[in-house]
Amino acid sequence: GEGACYWSSVASRRSENLDWICFKLISTACIVTSLKVQPYEAWWQPEDTTVSPSRKPVYSPKQIRFRFGYFPNSDPHVNQRSPEEVAANSCAMNAEHEDGNLIHFCTEKMSVPQTLEGLQVELARPILVLGGFASLQMFDRVQRQTMSPRDFYTCIQHAALIGYPLYGIGCRPSSTRRWGHEDRSSWEMVRAKSCAYCGSFVEGPPSFSCNKLLRCSQCRQVWYCGSDHQKQHYKFHKMYCAK
Repeated sequence: GEGACYWSSVASRRSENLDWICFKLISTACIVTSLKVQPYEAWWQPEDTTVSPSRKPVYSPKQIRFRFGYFPNSDPHVNQRSPEEVAANSCAMNAEHEDGNLIHFCTEKMSVPQTLEGLQVELARPILVLGGFASLQMFDRVQRQTMSPRDFYTCIQHAALIGYPLYGIGCRPSSTRRWGHEDRSSWEMVRAKSCAYCGSFVEGPPSFSCNKLLRCSQCRQVWYCGSDHQKQHYKFHKMYCAK
């Protein structure tokens, strides 16, 4: 999305840290065309005099990487986990196959400029990502807080994945296959009866599924979770609705 947001790490005396933020995508199958991360500039804090010229502190990570897949530990709705249980399992986000995590695609590590503009990457080719979740990994910290110079932070003002969902197409992780000593997850694309508005479909992980889908009452070709989603989507659907 384009709305403002804010995220901050906890304080650390060490610059070597790995932080992460997990996003739930609006569909289990998406096309991603660009990535954006904008660090937070603390305009209200004293200037950083350790750089020349001095400037307000910008709490960017040194490097970032995006991972896409299915991360059940990050979703409090899976197995009715409480926020405390989700936090207790946060370390599992850094393991590709721990506790059900399945990685479908992973970008290379990218350096982040220590500027308010941050990093925006237009992908040379759009990428198909499956699983419904994205994890932004942030490697190492570069900025000490100027009010308490011993503490390193990473703060993000805005992060975005730009692209579009693939409604009508679902995905589900198939059984994990063992090749040698490595676990390799494989993904199966399925033609799913999915809601054209929210992307929910009948077969899939619990956090993406709904109990029943209804056809468009006019053309009978498109599926919706209910009449409310049909009304919300009608301004797009009316251009090609057969009726």
